[in-house]
Amino acid sequence: MLESASSISTSGSDEGLYKVEKSPSLLSRHGLVPVHLTYKEQCKEFYENISEADDKLRVPENKRIQVEWSNLTYRVVDRAKQPSFFQRMKGAKAPKKTLLDGVSGYCSPGSMLAIIGPSGAGKTSMLLALAKKLEVSHGAKLTGTVSFNGNLCTSSELRGISGFVMQEDNIMGSMTPLELLRFTSVLNLPASVSEEEREERVQLLLTTMGLQKCKDNFIGSSGLFSHVSGIKRGLSGGERKRVSICIELVNNPTMLFCDEPTSGLDSFASKVVVEKLQTLAFLGKTIISTIHQPSSEIFRLFNRLMLLVDGRTVYFGDTEAATKYFAKLGYKCPKFINPADFLMKVVQVAPENILGEGSDPMSEQEGEAGDSLVAFPQDSVGLRNATRDQVEKLKDQFASSKQYKDAIAPPPPPTKNVEMEAKKGYNASYLTQFVWLTWRSALNTVREPALCKVRIAVSVIMGLLSGLVFLQTDDTAAGIGDRVASTFFVLLSQMFGAINGPTFLFPSERGAFFRDRMSNMYSTILYYWAKILTDLPISIIAPLLTGVIAYYMIGYKDGVVSMFEFSLMLILMTLCCFALGMVLSCAILDPGLVTRIQPLFTLPLILFCGFFVNLDSIGSWLSWIQYISFVKYSFRYAINVILSDTYLHCNYDEFKEIVPYMVDVVWQNETTAMQVHNISEPAYVCPVSTGDAYLEKIGMKSDNLWLDVLWMGLFIVGIHTIACAFLVFRSP
Repeated sequence: MLESASSISTSGSDEGLYKVEKSPSLLSRHGLVPVHLTYKEQCKEFYENISEADDKLRVPENKRIQVEWSNLTYRVVDRAKQPSFFQRMKGAKAPKKTLLDGVSGYCSPGSMLAIIGPSGAGKTSMLLALAKKLEVSHGAKLTGTVSFNGNLCTSSELRGISGFVMQEDNIMGSMTPLELLRFTSVLNLPASVSEEEREERVQLLLTTMGLQKCKDNFIGSSGLFSHVSGIKRGLSGGERKRVSICIELVNNPTMLFCDEPTSGLDSFASKVVVEKLQTLAFLGKTIISTIHQPSSEIFRLFNRLMLLVDGRTVYFGDTEAATKYFAKLGYKCPKFINPADFLMKVVQVAPENILGEGSDPMSEQEGEAGDSLVAFPQDSVGLRNATRDQVEKLKDQFASSKQYKDAIAPPPPPTKNVEMEAKKGYNASYLTQFVWLTWRSALNTVREPALCKVRIAVSVIMGLLSGLVFLQTDDTAAGIGDRVASTFFVLLSQMFGAINGPTFLFPSERGAFFRDRMSNMYSTILYYWAKILTDLPISIIAPLLTGVIAYYMIGYKDGVVSMFEFSLMLILMTLCCFALGMVLSCAILDPGLVTRIQPLFTLPLILFCGFFVNLDSIGSWLSWIQYISFVKYSFRYAINVILSDTYLHCNYDEFKEIVPYMVDVVWQNETTAMQVHNISEPAYVCPVSTGDAYLEKIGMKSDNLWLDVLWMGLFIVGIHTIACAFLVFRSP
């Protein structure tokens, strides 16, 4: 539609190189001509050339919302100045730090409000306060009011009419934009919406946000966990950001909050993203966004501006009037300077640690005021940064200005009858949620080599390594030790691989999960069990391969049944360790901390499994640990499978000599007993003749192997339940 709204002539002289037939603002948007129109003129041009897809996303007049906030103040505990333990014992408390200080203003429907300011100015806190997502616990306190068309509402009520685009693009990289939007539409739209209507909404969003050409491409992974993904190349940064916006637009909200939507993007991609947001504003939505270092082109796309410094407002009003306001105060913006950069220079205070002793940051000059980067009032010219006194003066000047009176006296809202109902439950049924969550998780498992191919390869390699090291162990008294050691090694090979699996793979999609939960899209419990269900096949296949390879290469007891019984315990061991890894990953958000704390859980489980020490010899004050060690039950089951009902023989040097007596004696030890009658010559006996005798000797004989299987099953369910509880507690 944009292309059809204008035509470009490339013939003739240079003056006719860019010839605008109809819509100069549209060509300007594409950077072809330096035409600057006001926000109202751009809106008029948009409606003259509006596409059918855009028109269907237009917000009706009676549903448009004006956001108003009055005297917002947000204070948190200053953790950098926490008193010591002894000071707290005496009653000392940590001081409070003010992040927002009496901020007021409004944003009307059809407007784009940019919140800018130096680092630490309170931009993100301001945005979160307006979106009712600000933390108000742990000593934090928010005062003031935020109303929507004059009505107060709760966070759950606001969730149904607004969307929030996070700074980080927390998206499943293994999906395509089309798949992701279909998934979101099924779970986020009411059940009354038909499948045809959902598909139409998805296609409209793809068209409006310019994603039709890449809708079938993998989104790809980026950020901290991209190194563990097999899909590293995908959409560009700008396309990923537009997909994030699309996700929030599925239920067609009337308001959109964006946290630095241009962060990490180049100038062209940033301009495209902000233009799409401006399109949404033209359609009647209320757009409020923090933005960092916008270019002059991006800066002009916003029609409203809020400049914050230290949590206080220095300017609030029309974007085009900002430079005029500061010019009246004596801060004139030089020509050919980005207004956003100029405003940041006006309020940016130079860090004290980079200033020389006795130096004045306001005394640096570069010639005349007309040639300076920033012309400050009176005798201060060529200034790079402001002083603290000047910034404080700007705050006081705004408090007595006409712009402040405008901020605290917003215009009447378009309507007072706004339908805001707290979202109760979920839009989709529990069955629908579980089916689609399972589908998404299965899709991610199949498409991510780190989740599938690598685990298979590692399992095969560990099976071969175990088989080569303990190749065809003898069924002798000496060989029985090798068989027990090989069993322990095979179990541990599954243990460490399974427990480390969730450590880095689950956190990679935790951001997407938190974003979905903030929208109350699906149940946390169903999400968890859908993920466990899709991981189940690979958690069965991988240890089964290790068990089959190692069993026959090591030369355990003959019989297919025994081989499958041995592999069954490897599978249960893998599932238990994977569950423990999920507990740590759900309870601790930092993967580095998880890897450091793992030995605290794994080493006691290994130590009390019965391999290193006879469990009967452990003191009663520590012996209870063996009963919560699932490694003990798996190890006991495995060695009983390979040793029970087996007969051993001794090599020549393994026989024990019996001292001759002329009377009847009984020779016995822990594993063998023999009646000897009137022997006059030395006799020799094999000390360990059966596997059962050896199991009795080390205290690992099991009378009922299936009881160990039952215990392992209970451990799996119990540990997963604990992990799920941690995830519910951690989720928004």
